[in-house]
Amino acid sequence: MVYPPLLLTHRGMVGADTKSYLYLDPSRLLGRAPSLWDPNVGMGTVTHQNIGYLLPMGPYYWLCHAGGLPMWVSQRLWTASLLFLAGLGVVYLLRTLGWSGRAVLVAALAYALTPYVLEYEARISAILMPWSAMPWMVALVARGLRRGGWRHPAAFALVVAVCGGVNATSLIYAGVAPLLWIPMAIWITGEASVGRAVGTVLRVGALTVLTSLWWMAGLVTQAGYGLDVLRYTETVQVVAATSLPIEVLRSLGNWYFYGRDAIAAWIQPAVGYTRQIGLLTVSYLLPWLAVVGAAALRWRHKLYFVALVVVGVVLGVGVYPYNHPSPVGAVFKAFATGSSAGLALRSVGRAAPLVALGVAVLLGAGIDALSSRLSASRLSLVTALVGLLVLVNMAPLFTGQFVDNNLQRPEQLPSWWVQAAAAVNQARGSTRVLELPGADFSHYRWGTTLDPVTPGIMDRPFVSRELIPYGSAPSADLLRALDRRMQEGTFEPASLGPLARLMSVGDVVLRSDLQYERFLTPRPRPTWQQFSPPPPGLSNPTTFGPPVTRATLVPLVDEANLATPSTAADPPPVAVFGVPGALPIVRTETTAAPVVLAGDGEGVVDAAAGGVLGGSGTGPVLYAADLGSSARQQALADGAELVLTDTNRRRAQRWGTIQDVNGYTEQAGEQPLVTDLTDNRLPLFPGATDAAFTVAQQRGVVAVRATHYGNPVSYEPWYRPALALDGDPTTAWEVGAFSDPVGERLQIDVTGPVTSDHVTIVQPLVGARERWITRATLTFDGGAAVAVNLGDASRMATGQTVTFPSRTFHRLDITVDAINFGRRADFSGGSGVGFSEVQIPGVHVDEYVRLPTDLLANAGTASADHRLVVVLTRKRSDPLSSFKSDEELALKRTFTLPTARSFDIDGPARLSATATDDALDALVRGAPATGGGMVVRASSSMAGSLTARPVYALDGQAATAWTPDLRQPVVGQWIEAALPSPVTLDHLDLTLIADGRHSVPTRIGVTIDGHTQE
Repeated sequence: MVYPPLLLTHRGMVGADTKSYLYLDPSRLLGRAPSLWDPNVGMGTVTHQNIGYLLPMGPYYWLCHAGGLPMWVSQRLWTASLLFLAGLGVVYLLRTLGWSGRAVLVAALAYALTPYVLEYEARISAILMPWSAMPWMVALVARGLRRGGWRHPAAFALVVAVCGGVNATSLIYAGVAPLLWIPMAIWITGEASVGRAVGTVLRVGALTVLTSLWWMAGLVTQAGYGLDVLRYTETVQVVAATSLPIEVLRSLGNWYFYGRDAIAAWIQPAVGYTRQIGLLTVSYLLPWLAVVGAAALRWRHKLYFVALVVVGVVLGVGVYPYNHPSPVGAVFKAFATGSSAGLALRSVGRAAPLVALGVAVLLGAGIDALSSRLSASRLSLVTALVGLLVLVNMAPLFTGQFVDNNLQRPEQLPSWWVQAAAAVNQARGSTRVLELPGADFSHYRWGTTLDPVTPGIMDRPFVSRELIPYGSAPSADLLRALDRRMQEGTFEPASLGPLARLMSVGDVVLRSDLQYERFLTPRPRPTWQQFSPPPPGLSNPTTFGPPVTRATLVPLVDEANLATPSTAADPPPVAVFGVPGALPIVRTETTAAPVVLAGDGEGVVDAAAGGVLGGSGTGPVLYAADLGSSARQQALADGAELVLTDTNRRRAQRWGTIQDVNGYTEQAGEQPLVTDLTDNRLPLFPGATDAAFTVAQQRGVVAVRATHYGNPVSYEPWYRPALALDGDPTTAWEVGAFSDPVGERLQIDVTGPVTSDHVTIVQPLVGARERWITRATLTFDGGAAVAVNLGDASRMATGQTVTFPSRTFHRLDITVDAINFGRRADFSGGSGVGFSEVQIPGVHVDEYVRLPTDLLANAGTASADHRLVVVLTRKRSDPLSSFKSDEELALKRTFTLPTARSFDIDGPARLSATATDDALDALVRGAPATGGGMVVRASSSMAGSLTARPVYALDGQAATAWTPDLRQPVVGQWIEAALPSPVTLDHLDLTLIADGRHSVPTRIGVTIDGHTQE
């Protein structure tokens, strides 16, 4: 039943399941699998995952490939076999219990077609192997307990060895089912004595460990030498958000099942299970029927399967609701958030197979119980009806959704990727390939693979930035620092050549055929402009494939799209730039003239952009924070060049996207007001003190902190707490974007006692304001509280003054009690709320950034004998990202030199796209907004663009134009030209932009000396 519909699903299309390299070239993957060192991830890392494919997926796909079977057919057969073996396992289990007939068929069908499989089959079907094996494991334990001996324990161990190598978490949760059988067999059914049970458990345990050592060794090695990647994936709180009991009862609840990106749902079948009333009804009805059947049954094994459902629901619910879990959930919460082992078990949705097996068998038992009460014809009707409900509950299998439209590619890769891989593969040598830009997952315009295809079709070491950091902490940090600038629109091409040589990159592959709309990754044409001509240090590119089409997957009428000239060249899908003089991956370097850099990967990139790195006399680059005292002294003795940067900032890091990973710069010793589980900083310099970090100094207060800021997915340091007291009404502390901000708190610790009877509050004034605070509580020194309703005045520049009896305080807390939206289940699309100003008499924050002190403090007066370079970079955002702001509006730094020095100052200066039109024209033309003697002004201009200002509407150039602010309604926008002398005219020539990207007005009004005509 499962094979035909799958073989009819998306024929010729390969799904993006598990590892794409299984389907690109299984021989190449198997050849690499025995090594725990993977040079194709994060500039090299220790991983256990490759070894997991030695059995069974790798050999299976290798045999299919060697036999000439199309890969899409092999994939459908694999998925169908998982379902078939799961159902066959139920048959084996129930026959072990003495069942036969139609009840067995119903139970097997219900388990094989559980909605649980939809959470994984299209992306990571390897996780389904323990689910498929679980009924076999229960049956083998049951038979082992009955008969003793080694046969069934050995079979159990082989099953675990085959199904457990890729994901241990799923195996552990599946292992609960056979474990639960043991006490039932001893004390409920009396099938085994305690002595036999102990003997069976020892045999099963010993053989299972022995046969699974091959993949357990990989886990242990990775844990000891690789990054703790669990810290950088979903948190316990994220997992708990969707694990409602009712969802777990229908074998769902995995958080990923309910998400979506800018284009579509992450798992398209999920739409039916969350929005279609028919499918919703059936998926809830089946477990309800099982519960009813269980209540009416008299069967000695009933208690076991009821226990499976109960235990599965308890485990699957986990810590939901996160802030108020059950007593069991609270214990698990402490375990999951307090240890690596607990974090590994955070994916509690993988306990749903316990529920699925219990529900399936109880449904079958209900049919069996009816056999003695109904006639044969009526029993057949009831059986057919239940079977039909089971089939409807797995409707995606029969509607072609098991291979997701968003997760597939043609059997054959595009020729340009095959040719590009062959070209870089010929170079071989001792360098790696760097692919830019990074992406959360690899969704190409021709199909989806999730993994980048390049490592699967070539043999050179490969590196590209993905969502999760891999490799060593320093290599992951450097790769993130380089790619971050491309993602966030601040990339400086001059940095790439020196960095590529330092990273042993022999070829840079620029890919322009990604679905950039999905995660708002860099746009192809503007990026291609940055590579045309090639950045310094890179050779002219070899291009592959026809130009990338300008058609978008979803409408993208935004500043970045409109600011790209229509004449900008369309890039090729793949371009390969050589890197002459790239250093080999494995090499020795002289210790003479090292560069000792106070900073991190960001500092290396900044130094490369500033020309500090990459020269002929540059020695090895050493991090100052990584050197012990003797190593520092040796570096100084070897003639070190000292580089002081404003990087290695003390700040939070969050890995929900590949953009806006970094939080704001914290003060030395700063502690969070609440625990942030999403804050997982790379352990770049373990044990380093704040002297090694760049830190903030909040002058005028002790500290301004908040429970959170920005949004729950990515950090937004331009909304940090200190901006609520900086005296600038255009900046603000904001929190709770597309989430519930009620309960969030701003805490202000002042430097000395403040006596006042009022505080003035101004809510954010800039940007879209769908939401605002309506009620808040002011608390003084943790005691006396003042509740206040915030009205319209708080949303004006003058603010709302809150009065209270005069008091003296050292700390003020402001808690958000209510917003205008009220309580909702979903705040999608809602703006953040907060305060642009909290005016306390005599209190003001002035932020400075203090550079690391350890480099120069340790060098002391001897530093005068060494060249010192100070590299400073203002933290800014892409001005065309109108939903972002600059983290720093000014470059305010402080550092101390142990000796007097003189400096040459060098660096780029840019026109700010956020400046007013008058300021820009005064700077560029020497007069306010002038064009040929005219003074030109407009109601607004498109944010972030220097070429959309009003003066360009009257410059006589057809290629330039004025575009109003996209964030404001088009109707009502105006442009004005004040002429230096009278002009006589009888008509106006107006040229409107009609390029398919702009909104074209259908009616306009023209006013001349106060007279208007439409």
